[in-house]
Amino acid sequence: MKTCVLLLWCCFFSAFCLAQKNTYFLFDFGAAASGFQPESLLQEYTFKPYGSIHVRRELTYRTYFITGLAFQPKGMNISFIFEENPGDFSAGQQRLHLSYLSLPALVEFEFDYKDRNRLFYIQAGPFISILLNDEWNIQEASNFKEKTNIDARLDYGFALGTGMGWFIGNRLVFNVRFRAEFGLKKINIDNEFGELENAKTRNYPLTLGFEYSLK
Repeated sequence: MKTCVLLLWCCFFSAFCLAQKNTYFLFDFGAAASGFQPESLLQEYTFKPYGSIHVRRELTYRTYFITGLAFQPKGMNISFIFEENPGDFSAGQQRLHLSYLSLPALVEFEFDYKDRNRLFYIQAGPFISILLNDEWNIQEASNFKEKTNIDARLDYGFALGTGMGWFIGNRLVFNVRFRAEFGLKKINIDNEFGELENAKTRNYPLTLGFEYSLK
């Protein structure tokens, strides 16, 4: 299933790029804060690297369609206290890592900001994410790593974003973007160390990147 979805998207992405004249390529890198909803009192957001490559096509004046690929790590941290020896307490941590490949389909609106050398963006649209790897890491007196018993290999949801861009050449724009990604799929995860029931992913990437125009 995962391979079929990825192959279908790659075919669409290639055809989309080759068929359009007003095409822009976006390369973004940064970090994302990630957690789950509903939030546990013990849950801590985790921060992971985030990278994406997108293609943007002008639909109408100042309105664009964006699709691409994003490496989207998600997860959470939980701190706890354990008794290593009688009367000897130490701090431990559980770290849940879920590595996704995300396929967005966004509509973006672009505005001039005071002068034509700066741009302001807002965007919204759905995404689907394919789980590549999952791991539950327990750090206490010794470390344990186990696969999670996750009941869903796909996540999907809705994203809202904003950003600014600065022209640094006729075809090159430097961008700063922020996006809030709200998973709608309920996910259940468990192993011998703990469980997560009816949880929905939350991801907040902040990225820097470049946009190159082919026209």
